Amino acid sequence: MQTFIQELQGNFFLRSPKQTTPTLLYYVVRINNKKVRLATGVKVYPQHWNKREQKAIISSQHPKLTRINNEIVNEKIDEYLKRFSQFKDYLCNNPAEITNCGDLLKSFIYNKMSENCIGYLRKRKDEDKTISEGTKKDYKSALDNLERFCTQDNAVNKFNDFTKKYIKNYYNYLLSIDDNPRTKDGKLSVSYVNKQISQLWNMLNKYAVENELMDYSILLEWQNRGAWEKKDKTKNNEKGIALRDDEIIKLWEYWFHIDNQNDKDILATFLLECLTGQRFSDIEKITDNLDTIHSTTTIQLTQQKTGKTIKVGIIFELAKTILKQYENQMPQSFTNDHSNKRMKVIGKAAGILGQETITRHSGNDTHVQSIKKQRYELLSQHTGRRTFITLLALREWSANRIKQYSGHSEIEMVERYTKIRDGVQYEIFHNAIKNNPAQILRYVDEDENKKLFGEQELKQPLYHYPTNDERFQNEIQEAKEVLAMFNVPASKFVGLSDIDELRSMMYGIEHQLLNVIEDRKLIKAIFNNADKSLEEKANELHELYLSCKDMR
Repeated sequence: MQTFIQELQGNFFLRSPKQTTPTLLYYVVRINNKKVRLATGVKVYPQHWNKREQKAIISSQHPKLTRINNEIVNEKIDEYLKRFSQFKDYLCNNPAEITNCGDLLKSFIYNKMSENCIGYLRKRKDEDKTISEGTKKDYKSALDNLERFCTQDNAVNKFNDFTKKYIKNYYNYLLSIDDNPRTKDGKLSVSYVNKQISQLWNMLNKYAVENELMDYSILLEWQNRGAWEKKDKTKNNEKGIALRDDEIIKLWEYWFHIDNQNDKDILATFLLECLTGQRFSDIEKITDNLDTIHSTTTIQLTQQKTGKTIKVGIIFELAKTILKQYENQMPQSFTNDHSNKRMKVIGKAAGILGQETITRHSGNDTHVQSIKKQRYELLSQHTGRRTFITLLALREWSANRIKQYSGHSEIEMVERYTKIRDGVQYEIFHNAIKNNPAQILRYVDEDENKKLFGEQELKQPLYHYPTNDERFQNEIQEAKEVLAMFNVPASKFVGLSDIDELRSMMYGIEHQLLNVIEDRKLIKAIFNNADKSLEEKANELHELYLSCKDMR
């Protein structure tokens, strides 16, 4: 029988050509009257696919991100075509393997295509827009450890090589490491090792299985690892602390003594995490949709990690104070690593002292180590979330109520973040309320303060920010003049002295303006001009409003 290998052809097809969202691209080759379908691992919008040219469309009319995504698709197509050509050359020189050429093609394309599985996972991780920078950092660490294991005669040629047996060997290898430069004993903690396996499972599921480069049945074999995964004996005493009320107030007092603006911004951001319970990846969003109605200021945001949208009121007065200090804008942001390093320095300078005992279970050790550290050494951006939940737990909030503010989906996670180890912490908290109430964080809601402090007469705490401060009197008056200029009923604002609520009403004018002024950028340019007073902004907006209205 004659066979003409060089005449073999393949075509690219969309998995779902009629859908409106990005769909997977496949390469299909007919060999020995059988179709061989090869997953490319890339996606494209069906309307951007040129079936005749077998390319993703690159157009200057497309947004930059779309062009970048389509360029990635075309690069993948070129790589497949190159590998397919090499495959045909190989068969021409090895005709005895033609009978098994379907499996050979898959092996040839995938093994050569991805160069190595770890390289493929790294690329997918870097391109993933749905995960936080913290998760990317964790994934990178997991891949670095896996790569080290692979170089010691444990290489994988394809994703289906990640079997249960392979993973168990890898797990035992991680537990045996004794030369890690980042730990005193050179060993990896059990919790870290367990997390490495969990992260690898997540990556394989998301990047390999989803793109049909790995059989899900193989991944399922080691999804449940309870039978052979080592239990971390320190699980209930995890590294990390929650700050007390007086420590938060102490940090805010220290804020006024910091000369370096970067450190002031890092500290202010950290305190807002402590007082709102939002993750480092979400904290910058808290001012995006601030709204004040009847003196209640609310935060609305969509959390990056879970995609969950929350809308909650600001609980602590100090959070409003900090936001007012920054004119309801977030402080300058810095990377997680830099912020963590600086917070340890800031915490020490501010006087966050006291010794903590941290337990560590590492490697193949059967015993748990105890390590003494100062409280400031344990400060990190995640301390904020622990602190917020613990502050509310001390105030006897239920876990179910707390999770409405933190955004956790499970009550168990709220309980895990609560850093109350014994009844002594409740006793300390309640004694402080009785004997030193100025060192206890105040609620925004005065009724809640009365429940917390009882009938005792309270002195204004150091962080209190009076609503009748002279700093805001001019702005309050100007805001009322602007509202009157745009025909807002006087009954809605004439008796108000809360600048937050007046600001909220001011920005509500935008909807009225947009009905006449079509270009939103013109409105934003005036509103965001920090060099002009509210009165000047109002006059400029009013003139723009009238001129656009006359043109309609």
